[in-house]
Amino acid sequence: MNYMKKWKKFITESKERKSDPRDSNKITKAILVKDNKVLILKGPRNWELPGGHVHVGEEKMSGLKREIKEETGLSLDSAKEIAIHGKRTIYTADLPQGDIKLSSEHTEHKMIAVEDLGDYDLKDIYKKEIRGVLK
Repeated sequence: MNYMKKWKKFITESKERKSDPRDSNKITKAILVKDNKVLILKGPRNWELPGGHVHVGEEKMSGLKREIKEETGLSLDSAKEIAIHGKRTIYTADLPQGDIKLSSEHTEHKMIAVEDLGDYDLKDIYKKEIRGVLK
């Protein structure tokens, strides 16, 4: 599928997508690192870290692992909690082995170095934590 068709499909699905009733207000995100670069994903509005909503009754780490698998096709074994910003908990881990297979939530992915953070529309709290991890 060419880029424009994939993008149009993504935008249509994003508008139609309703929130999952299983979702809590807790969010987990991961700074996944390989060769001093971090994985970012292109969402409907901006770039973001992999992760998402923890389901009601689900442990944060289980939710993080599930979201990473859903969004990238990668299996995360473990991660270290590094920060809490309101409802968001941010973890860091080595990028799991395997090929990245994006879900329909994202249109592309990149591995970026800390000096390239300014080139991407990424939440400031994520940039701050990435800088701390990739110092």
